[in-house]
Amino acid sequence: MSKRFLIVLALALCPLAAFAHIGSPNVFYQGYAGPYPVRVTVRPPPVIPGRAEISVRVESPAVRKVAALPVVWNAGRKGAPPHDEARLVRGETNLYSAELWLMVPAAHSVYVDVAGDLGTGTAIVPVNAIATRRLGMDPILGAVLALLGAFLFFLLLTIVQAAVGESVLPPGATPVINERRHAALITALTAVLLLVLIWGGRKWWEAEDANFRNNRLYHPAFMKAEARAEGGQRILRLTRQDMRNAYPIVPDHGKVMHLFLVREPGLDAFAHLHPVKLSKEVFEVPLPQLPAGKYRAYADVTYESGYADTLTAEVELPDPTTNTNAVEGRLAPDPDDSWQVGPAFKAGTVAAGGEETTALTHGYTMTWRGSLRSRTKSDLRFVVRDAAGEPARLEPYMGMLAHAAVRRVDGAVFAHIHPAGTISMASQQLFALRAEGKAPVNISQQADEPVCKLPSVAESEAVWLKRSAGAAENDVSFPYEFPQPGLYRIWVQVRINGQVLTGAFDALITAS
Repeated sequence: MSKRFLIVLALALCPLAAFAHIGSPNVFYQGYAGPYPVRVTVRPPPVIPGRAEISVRVESPAVRKVAALPVVWNAGRKGAPPHDEARLVRGETNLYSAELWLMVPAAHSVYVDVAGDLGTGTAIVPVNAIATRRLGMDPILGAVLALLGAFLFFLLLTIVQAAVGESVLPPGATPVINERRHAALITALTAVLLLVLIWGGRKWWEAEDANFRNNRLYHPAFMKAEARAEGGQRILRLTRQDMRNAYPIVPDHGKVMHLFLVREPGLDAFAHLHPVKLSKEVFEVPLPQLPAGKYRAYADVTYESGYADTLTAEVELPDPTTNTNAVEGRLAPDPDDSWQVGPAFKAGTVAAGGEETTALTHGYTMTWRGSLRSRTKSDLRFVVRDAAGEPARLEPYMGMLAHAAVRRVDGAVFAHIHPAGTISMASQQLFALRAEGKAPVNISQQADEPVCKLPSVAESEAVWLKRSAGAAENDVSFPYEFPQPGLYRIWVQVRINGQVLTGAFDALITAS
């Protein structure tokens, strides 16, 4: 398959491929703006410049004002336009809405400022502002404009013919053959000139359209994935092939890359791994005891600009080796690596709503509560119990109470989410540091390592683990909206007694 074909294919799939996730463009955040618990939804525009829709639910009655502000990563708050005051949604008591213009294709953050009886606070919600669609003209409008253009074309020729022919004759005179030939010649030359101008305009339009498709329209970043056996272990090498965004990568939750492997077509094997960086383009990770087969790889990375992306690839894994213990000279697995092998997805076993319970290891169970529709924001809520049916005590897993991965069966949607939402925590930290003047705004794309040092996972846990009052210790929820109806599998990961347990759920998401 040629590289040119791959690029064309990627462009054709652009509406399904969204930044930082696949097919899931909207941004969800659950956290705090100072003392106020907030839930923020950002619906980015499909084209830039464009207007983003902002919804803010403040879970506190003591609020007087909510405002939103778009901030470009290298401009800061001083370079941002005046904030827009959010309006209370009619019929609601704590839901506010606003619209913000995103003017340049770049990493942004939406600053949500809340003021009330408890003081003021700000929540920072990272958003990638990029064009994900090429808006076409309505066929009826195109036909009307074409007819008007043809009418103007022939009207202008008629005017030229009259101007060089009959208009120069005395009143009542009839043009002779030479005068008619002269008028016809000038009219013909005018027609040629107009056609050349129309052709030139068409070429200019095609050049601009090609520039938009190639340089401004988002398409998935490619990487090459190769598995090899070496020293009694399987090694997966990932090579970035698309270096359009060459800013240094910063660690998110303490990892430079979060890699998810999903075996196709059954979705029966899943892994959440953390490769090490060998160079700016190359990463490697030892593979756990995953069965052989074809896998889809999703690699989440965050650049020092604050832009978050998901790199994708297909890879064929060989049969697993028998010895996977780390020894000298071999690549050691990351202590936070986890994986699960379970039953394949079957349409007949899809939960239709209500509750669905899946068995974890060591007698633990995980229950998913709720019935969901596409394009309807809701919480994915899961409850974990031990073998006796008592609430399980969850431990932080890379600074979070839980992690989840959502994939539509056909691969059109993939998202890595947390209880804080769909945002990159590293991106949020970068914007917060820039607001304090502690992160650079001039970054070299030739640099291999980031200049900015982010707070460690241990330093960030207190913020990331902050929960709403009354939340049960064994209850985790993820703010999310399924972007499309269809069949989905959801993997939810929690840590109990030092071990990462993974629950898999199958769901049929119906149209809203």
